[in-house]
Amino acid sequence: MRQWTILAGTIILLAIPQMAHTQTGADIEGIVSKSKLVDASHPVRAMISSNQEQVSISTFCHQKTTDRDCKITALLMMKELMQHYKTIRGIRVTFFDEVNNGRSRTAHITKEDALLVDSGRPVQEVLSLIDISYGSVSSRMNADSVKPLPNAFGLHGLSIVSRKTIARRPIKASSSTSKESNPDLTPVMGALSGLWTSDLGQVTITQYAGTRVTGYWDQGESENGTFTGSYDAGTHILEISFYQPWSDTTGAARFELSSDGKDLIGNWRVGRETERWNMHR
Repeated sequence: MRQWTILAGTIILLAIPQMAHTQTGADIEGIVSKSKLVDASHPVRAMISSNQEQVSISTFCHQKTTDRDCKITALLMMKELMQHYKTIRGIRVTFFDEVNNGRSRTAHITKEDALLVDSGRPVQEVLSLIDISYGSVSSRMNADSVKPLPNAFGLHGLSIVSRKTIARRPIKASSSTSKESNPDLTPVMGALSGLWTSDLGQVTITQYAGTRVTGYWDQGESENGTFTGSYDAGTHILEISFYQPWSDTTGAARFELSSDGKDLIGNWRVGRETERWNMHR
């Protein structure tokens, strides 16, 4: 009888269903922070709907950040979260201006948007589908008070740019032209994507499928440069051409990514002049 009691107890224990892990706002915050898609000094706050399908995220953005930057960052956040959770179907990311943080912009991303990019649809076309809404609050906010808007899954109090409709036409097989020759490349979470600190100020790099990279840096005092270039994942070499609008100067730079992925060691060059330009994160 004792053996049967033990066996019966074992059967009962095995029959108890295992509870699936339910993601929380803290889980989302951790994933977004580790992705380096936002400045490490900027807090990230998140909440998730009860059905685990909709996520609301809020953080700060650089003063020079454009609507397109917000859309791309939010799209990359969606792709990153989709790798961890299958239930998420949409996110809305609110970016508060780090200078005038009573003002905000919110990008609305659906799972379908991310799948369109994965299918090979031109990024610019997908970005045209993404909503941007604008909001403001009367009181200024500080880094510790950033949180999802009170009506996290509604649109109350926001000025909405309506979502445009583009026919989901079948994706044709690609021609002999490679993606690397297509200016509308797919943004990816690559080894360089995100924010870096550097000798010349904060640098933001966007990495694409293939080898292409774009970005900008902020030297302060309205000195904001832009660059385009390529990254060779095999040699870990990044080469860029840059433009400084405040001095109407063009130049080039070459970097090597460290083995731990935390440093880009290199130099910039303008004509015969060259100096060190290192980045770290």
